[in-house]
Amino acid sequence: MATSAIGAEMRGTTASSARRLLQQAETNDADADSQARIDRINWLGRAVVENGAFQFWTKNASGYYTAVNDYYVKSFELESDADVVGKTDVQLIVLVAGDRTIEDFEDAKPDETLDSIASAYREHDMMVQETGKATRFNERVIADDRVYDVVAIKAPFEGGTVGIAIPRNADDDINVVVTSESDDDESDDDESDDDESDDDD
Repeated sequence: MATSAIGAEMRGTTASSARRLLQQAETNDADADSQARIDRINWLGRAVVENGAFQFWTKNASGYYTAVNDYYVKSFELESDADVVGKTDVQLIVLVAGDRTIEDFEDAKPDETLDSIASAYREHDMMVQETGKATRFNERVIADDRVYDVVAIKAPFEGGTVGIAIPRNADDDINVVVTSESDDDESDDDESDDDESDDDD
């Protein structure tokens, strides 16, 4: 074989090997990125499900719960997430209320009903699904024999929604310790609200 032919073959082999090495490196990087993402999802998922100090849930496009975290179950004094998954908001509120009516819960508003509370959840979910935007809502929750206000933030997820809810008043959350600093923060918020009201006048 001529020297030039041998050189060309060697160059071709070297180039081919380099391409294979580059492709393998890219594959390894992609695998590493994929594994890192899986690890991150698993880690954050465990944190939210097992230790998230807030109500967290997902629902499908039809409004049926597909998952809730442990705190959600604890908030409603249920046995497990199986009590929630597969139910609609109406079915969940009926479960929590049992044979009680809205009048049996403390701090219920005069014009409030169990159906109106559940309907607000669904209305907000549909709004998020239609707009495709994360949105903050003021909602009402039935738990601990009373009705209280929460700030709910909902976002689109897998055709349905994902949401988080935190009581507006720290004292309404019996599962979280309230410090004196928290009280001070709430007082500051109240003063800010008063200032805004004065400005409006």
